[in-house]
Amino acid sequence: MSDLAKRISLIRKKKGWSCSEVDRRAGLSIGHTARIEAGGSNVTGVTLTKLADALGVTVSVLVK
Repeated sequence: MSDLAKRISLIRKKKGWSCSEVDRRAGLSIGHTARIEAGGSNVTGVTLTKLADALGVTVSVLVK
């Protein structure tokens, strides 16, 4: 799991959300967050911004 995937997973779990809940809040297709966390999906800048907004953090928190 990449550092980005670990950070997404950690923040998501702290909020008590499923991957599907993050997908819904970020406007991503169902399963996208799970694929990112599993290392099976590349993350574009647009997706990174959507994830950060949905998780209530800045992009820099996710990519630090």
